[in-house]
Amino acid sequence: MKTDTVLNGFGGIKVTLLDSGAQRPFEMFWNWYRETWYTLRDQQFDHTNPAHIKAAKEVVEGKALPTPQEALNFQIRVEGMSRVALAQFTRGRVGWAYCVTSQMPEAIEHAVIIPKNIYQSKYGDEALELVKRTQNLYDKMVADGIPPQDCRYMTIHGQTTNLVCSVNFSALRGYFARRCENGLTDELNFIGRLIRHELQQAHLNEDGTDKVAGSGWSYLMTKLEAMGADKACLNNDKVFGNTGRAPSAGEWVPSSTNETNKSDWDFSKSAWFLELQELPEHLLFAGEKQMIDDWRAIGFDGRLRKLQNR
Repeated sequence: MKTDTVLNGFGGIKVTLLDSGAQRPFEMFWNWYRETWYTLRDQQFDHTNPAHIKAAKEVVEGKALPTPQEALNFQIRVEGMSRVALAQFTRGRVGWAYCVTSQMPEAIEHAVIIPKNIYQSKYGDEALELVKRTQNLYDKMVADGIPPQDCRYMTIHGQTTNLVCSVNFSALRGYFARRCENGLTDELNFIGRLIRHELQQAHLNEDGTDKVAGSGWSYLMTKLEAMGADKACLNNDKVFGNTGRAPSAGEWVPSSTNETNKSDWDFSKSAWFLELQELPEHLLFAGEKQMIDDWRAIGFDGRLRKLQNR
């Protein structure tokens, strides 16, 4: 557990794989796939057989039998996430199961995340004071015999927690599509990147190839991406809209530079804008290093205009 009482941003979050999934998912996919064909039922998987690899890829693409993706399961532990993020994380219901550290049976260990854009702003001292006051109030009430299940109402959303979850590959892909789009989420985006990195460490060599030849993991990793990836921004949410990774797919995508469809808020003032610029390169998606370099050289709006002129 953390001993800090206040954390500047999301850097204290940790992800551990308790179960990293099947070592040979393509073989598993083939074993499901072949059951649908009399002529294939007796064929054992051969990763050198192009037909077997093609069938496994068609499973992943949803062109053949998508069900095997739901049989590829992971168990993941996330430590130090805020209860703001917890409320969003557990919205993923189909293909997920959760167990979360309770605030009820015993006194909590204080640890609160303050987003970087608040912590490092003129409001930082006020935020720190608010955290201190709520923690002191909580401690006094517990010491006076008020049960923790009641005192928890006085904690703030930034209070951290831990969880263990089980998720299948199909549901995890959906998480990445929505939660790792920079204009949609921040803390969950960071958690997704940590999950992807742990899976890469478990299943890929340093050059990105499969540790187990023909396992298919290098191909599966390409599917753990945001919607549109680095090809086109598809985010029509008006909170931030296009945040600068890729050109907008159309005028229907809001942005700060779209005169006919303005985003509601300035992404360059967000916590995630600051977090992204401090991420180690292994946590970045394709195209993001150039995006961040442009932010620093020509500014956030400058990057958007550069994409418009491609």
